[in-house]
Amino acid sequence: MGDSVYFSMQRTPCFGTCPSYTLTILEDGTAYYEGGRFAPREGSYTGKVSAETMEKLWELAETADFFSMQDKYDSNVTDLPSTIIRVHAKGKDKRVLARQGTPQTFKNFAELAEELLAPMEWTLVDGENK
Repeated sequence: MGDSVYFSMQRTPCFGTCPSYTLTILEDGTAYYEGGRFAPREGSYTGKVSAETMEKLWELAETADFFSMQDKYDSNVTDLPSTIIRVHAKGKDKRVLARQGTPQTFKNFAELAEELLAPMEWTLVDGENK
């Protein structure tokens, strides 16, 4: 998908019941979702994000000062899930991996992005049984 990615968010699994998924939104609004264990939906899905929603994602990133964050918040801990967010728009491209020592503004950004995208309509990819 390369440089056509506008926004992506990944939550990685843990040893418990942490939801794991990857969500990718392309510049044209096409969205892909791959849900793993304990995710709100499991399997492969596609959808469409409106230009208005994409602009709101941008505004959330700006409000969180996302582009000034460190690239990585981590330490030597084995059972913590990671949240990885990438925003690639308006001449900026930033990816942040957050696992431990993550600023609250990043956590808030992730939660608000999930809330914004939660009402999206998804279509199960053919051949998926989940």
